[in-house]
Amino acid sequence: MTQTDDILVNRFRAADDAAYRNLGSALGDRRDGQVYLHDNPLRLAVRVAIATGRPLLLRGPAGSGKSSLAPFIARMYERRFYKATVTARTEARDLMWYFDALKRLNDAQVIRQGDDANARRVHQIEHYIEPRALWWAFDHELAERRGVEAADVDKIEKVADPGIGKRRHGVVVLIDEIDKADPDVPNNLLESLGALQFTVTETGRDVRANPKNPPLVIITTNDERELPAAFYRRCVVHVLPEHSPERLAEIAGWHFGGLEAGDPVTVTTSLRHPDTRSLYEGVAAELKKFRDDARRLHTRRPSTAEYLDAVRACLELNIDIGHADWKDVARLTLTKPAPDPNA
Repeated sequence: MTQTDDILVNRFRAADDAAYRNLGSALGDRRDGQVYLHDNPLRLAVRVAIATGRPLLLRGPAGSGKSSLAPFIARMYERRFYKATVTARTEARDLMWYFDALKRLNDAQVIRQGDDANARRVHQIEHYIEPRALWWAFDHELAERRGVEAADVDKIEKVADPGIGKRRHGVVVLIDEIDKADPDVPNNLLESLGALQFTVTETGRDVRANPKNPPLVIITTNDERELPAAFYRRCVVHVLPEHSPERLAEIAGWHFGGLEAGDPVTVTTSLRHPDTRSLYEGVAAELKKFRDDARRLHTRRPSTAEYLDAVRACLELNIDIGHADWKDVARLTLTKPAPDPNA
């Protein structure tokens, strides 16, 4: 059994680490990586991605846990964690570096007005280079120096490492929701992710990762936009299935406590409810009904994250599915009727 196998086989909760607390919330949709209930196919997907050095592309509906895997893996493997969230305006280079041309222009105008205090800054372009997630993952020491030689580090304002956690066994990078970007973005990432290097256009500086211990890059997509075929070919692809009611109850047990199989994360809330197992299973059964209705009506299907919201509300308010307020709780956390376009 390899170290990878040994770490993941029977461990679903990482040790508490204050560095990760700002990543997520205990209110259902936690992204701090402390809890993640994984199965054999997902464990194998992670192992294959590490073995091949390829990015792991996670597909699945919103709220299915795609974004939570990366910080969990980082914590379990003691790898430093970096995150980049993609938007419709994201370009491929934004995941590697950012050049603040506007700030440089403003500084240059101040100099022309007779203030030469920033003259050296304007002429050393590295001052306006901001390393992003992939640069930090490839070469964090060079990123800290904005790409200047180590001998010239005193001439530059160093950058604080934005990563989280230990770097004992390398790095994990999360590129979240890549399907929101223009189709050119994944195509333009192919060379950098495949060769584990890129060149900063403004300075000509080459940034290279250590090929003996490349970063584990985890990319998520909600399948809102089809990704290029060439991008798929360069990735290890895993689809997160929709969780069954039994699996949902197990996930709730690991998040909130109260199931024999789970090592409780939050005991105080679970003690407010007399029968957490019945609650988890009851809400899961209700969720299945709502999902079946949504499939039939071609409407939005409630997610796992929304299930955890519903469970949390029931625990905090001491409500179960037989309570008079359950229908309203379900409406607020699960079904969430869409606005009427004709209103």
